[in-house]
Amino acid sequence: MSELIPFVPHTLDAPVERAVSALALYEFLGLHMANYRRWAVKNIEKNPYAMEHSDWEGFHLNDENRSAPGSGGRPTQDYAVSLDFAKRLSMMARSAKGEEARRYFLECERIAHEMVMPHIYDHRTEIAIKTLLRLDAAEHRLSLMEEESHKQALALERAQALADAAYKESQDWLTIAMYVRQERLEHQLPRKLYAQLAVYLTAVCHQRGIEFHKGRGGAFPRNVRNKYPAHVLRDCVRPWLLRRESHTDLRIVPDSEEN
Repeated sequence: MSELIPFVPHTLDAPVERAVSALALYEFLGLHMANYRRWAVKNIEKNPYAMEHSDWEGFHLNDENRSAPGSGGRPTQDYAVSLDFAKRLSMMARSAKGEEARRYFLECERIAHEMVMPHIYDHRTEIAIKTLLRLDAAEHRLSLMEEESHKQALALERAQALADAAYKESQDWLTIAMYVRQERLEHQLPRKLYAQLAVYLTAVCHQRGIEFHKGRGGAFPRNVRNKYPAHVLRDCVRPWLLRRESHTDLRIVPDSEEN
């Protein structure tokens, strides 16, 4: 491929690998040399979309090279511009030469890409593909593990729900009246005391987090119709009666005090 616009040495930041002379590009575009300096300042140095040391860097042509017209023999300011920035400068010319330069720079990039790609594929791309495959396999295993863990959690929840239901079904629930008849405590616990005992038992259940059934229907007051687990009645009724008979405080006391 013939070199329409010469490449120049540069220290532009990576990944810029090749740069061309802005002065050579200006000449190729067929623009008037008397306006070169103004064009360079406006389109390169003060271009808000171009970064120095990334898109371009300035340098002076040495004394052996010609100077710009009207410069009094002073060295000409030139710029090393990246291929991408050179394409943009070419398009700004809006001319046939500008389009030709743009296509030239595209071809330069394509050739450079083809020269670099085999090396990149042989080393970096192969490693990247293997890494992605390993990550994909790991994600698949993790997904299977999460799915299995979710199934186990659901099975555990169902088992716990069945156990709770079985416990509730097997639980012996009694009203105070039922417990009094069962234990033959009619003389020690007359009906007039049921309401007081129900308040105490309800407080015990709330304090210990024990479930009880609120009473519905029947001749007794609502709280007297409550049903409590049989073990709560067995643990609490007799100590409650003993404290009442001894006129001690009928507050809720810890199990250690009741024993």
